[in-house]
Amino acid sequence: MKHFWRKTAAGLLCLALLLGSAACGGGGGEEADTGSGGNGLLMDFDDDLSGVQGTGSGDEGTQNGGAGGSGGGAGGTVSNSTGGSGGGGAIPGSSSADPFANIPSNLKGTSITFPCWGDEGDSECLKVINAFTKKTGIKVNVTTVNQGEYESTIAQQIAARSGPDVIVCNNTLVASIDNAQPIQKYVNLQDDFWDDTITDICTLGGNTYFVNSLEGVWENVDMVFYNKKLFEDNGLTSPGDYYKKGTWTWENCKKCMEEINGIGQTGGYIDPLIFGASMNACTVAYDTKNHVFSCAPSLSNLVPAFQFPAQCFREGLWNTTAWFGTFGTGTIGIYVSSTYGFKPNGYFKDMDNAAIAMAPLPSSYQGKATKQAGTLRGYGIAKGAKNPNAVAYFLRWFLDYKYYESSGAKIFKNDDLKKVYFEQIVPDIRKNGWVVDLSHSALRIADYDVEGSLRPATRVDAAQVSVELAKQYNTINAAVQKANSRIAKYK
Repeated sequence: MKHFWRKTAAGLLCLALLLGSAACGGGGGEEADTGSGGNGLLMDFDDDLSGVQGTGSGDEGTQNGGAGGSGGGAGGTVSNSTGGSGGGGAIPGSSSADPFANIPSNLKGTSITFPCWGDEGDSECLKVINAFTKKTGIKVNVTTVNQGEYESTIAQQIAARSGPDVIVCNNTLVASIDNAQPIQKYVNLQDDFWDDTITDICTLGGNTYFVNSLEGVWENVDMVFYNKKLFEDNGLTSPGDYYKKGTWTWENCKKCMEEINGIGQTGGYIDPLIFGASMNACTVAYDTKNHVFSCAPSLSNLVPAFQFPAQCFREGLWNTTAWFGTFGTGTIGIYVSSTYGFKPNGYFKDMDNAAIAMAPLPSSYQGKATKQAGTLRGYGIAKGAKNPNAVAYFLRWFLDYKYYESSGAKIFKNDDLKKVYFEQIVPDIRKNGWVVDLSHSALRIADYDVEGSLRPATRVDAAQVSVELAKQYNTINAAVQKANSRIAKYK
């Protein structure tokens, strides 16, 4: 019902704008695109430099994303919808048609600037970007910014009126929103191409600031990676085997690790934040209705999520010297990670392409259903962007995997990884929803190292887990209040 009224209101707004434009005769503004595919009116947006902050979040180069969500201090942001909510913007049009068939002539020959820290600017992604330029006539200037200084660097550029057009929010909502302008006047949020979960999270005070799509490869979705060769060569039941039999549980994930240990190798790593998010138990929750971060007293909601990895550690299934960088050596059975793991330039870039395999996150723990989970990644239009209309077309292209295939870009280390992602993980999310974990978005504002600070709780006896977590409560709660204060102006 919520999405019905939002779409109805958006439709009436678009009708009013169209009628107003007709009455004014265009008035020298952007030309309207009346071609097929439902493309609407292109509108200029004032260069709003108000509220620009000179500070940004800390380094987001960690292995895991974060935590968060709606509804109390224990859970993450959960959505069961498939996308398409939000206000009715201008372009591009319906995903069932060609959104690029009728690009306004005044955009051809223009350019946009897209700063990133290397991920989107690697050689394979440049194939997609170059194909976009060939199709649309819009040039994309990709620049490199240090990831740990991304938000503060962009803020400084915007303040100097030399800012970019496209910006990335990589689990840094509180810091990134200061650099963004509302996107709904340029992007048609009614198009079911867009991930409704991300749209809802990034909509505050009636304005949407970042978008993403499950049709692409840039969502921060978590999954289980495993060394297929270790399982096959030793006749062991793999995560993929359990998944096919319908018995892929967190208990069987642990069983896989135990069997790998049994052949003299390292069992694997279950990230407590990812495991917790799959149970909707996150360090910091985010209420998307009231736009408030919170955490449970003494972090008590995290105790079960940390006890399970702690048990794995005590049983020798993981150790203090192994990390995601050593997964590629071929001596580790399992590593729970995110989409960056399946990319040729990602976490496991040095691993044999034929050995790496993956499965969705398990579907239950102790008989209770668990969900697919991940962290926030979104793309938006910078405040003061010189060419925002072109950004809308670019995002519709860059976040759609079919354009990677048509341009010959190799984004997956092997085809099996692509099949698991698009044929198992994404359909599961569309059917059952997923938990988007927003802890880092709140805690990075206070330069709080989530993984490092909470790691001791995974290396103690089960009875001591709650004690270790409680030690962090005051610091985390203070960071949460700081994040709430920072984000309040957007409500």
